Amino acid sequence: MKHPSEAKRLEAHRDQAFSYWRNASDAAHNVPAPRFVVLCAFRRFENWEPGAYPSEPRAAFDLVDLPDRVDALMFLAEREPVFLASQEAVTRQAVSLLTGLYHQLGDRLAASPERASQLPSAVCLVPVR
Repeated sequence: MKHPSEAKRLEAHRDQAFSYWRNASDAAHNVPAPRFVVLCAFRRFENWEPGAYPSEPRAAFDLVDLPDRVDALMFLAEREPVFLASQEAVTRQAVSLLTGLYHQLGDRLAASPERASQLPSAVCLVPVR
């Protein structure tokens, strides 16, 4: 995921994405690299299948075209996410903290429900103590 201003420069970030993909496998825990790599800058998507088609994306489209191209991302909904034990605990704790913050904002009337619902897109996770 890149900043929206990078939408026209996704090619400059492909090496980084593929490096993450190459390092995603863990033979010791029998975890293969993911089949797909999605490179995104909010307004632009590239869906790669580097193990089978390393030379070009399987799909490339703009956000406005997403309703017509949702099939290119359906793999995201086809199975449950896989979490390693430590990642699962951190994810659950982050969700709990974010949910608590959402309710506190509502309880204090610090934000409208509509504004508070946008919170996940505006939050950076910080190290958990």
